[in-house]
Amino acid sequence: MVREADDGGISGFIRIRKGATLPRHRHIAAEETYMIQGRMDLGDGRIAQAGDYLLMNTSSF
Repeated sequence: MVREADDGGISGFIRIRKGATLPRHRHIAAEETYMIQGRMDLGDGRIAQAGDYLLMNTSSF
């Protein structure tokens, strides 16, 4: 599910399978994440888990 806002922002809901990995990538805009369930290794020593809010700034990895 993805929704584009009039100002160019995008909202979406994604499901990532247990054990899946995402390629390292640069954020071209700020990215907000709210973890609903599970845990995710962010690759920088942090672990996100259910209930966490994450903000990835523009140009961050």
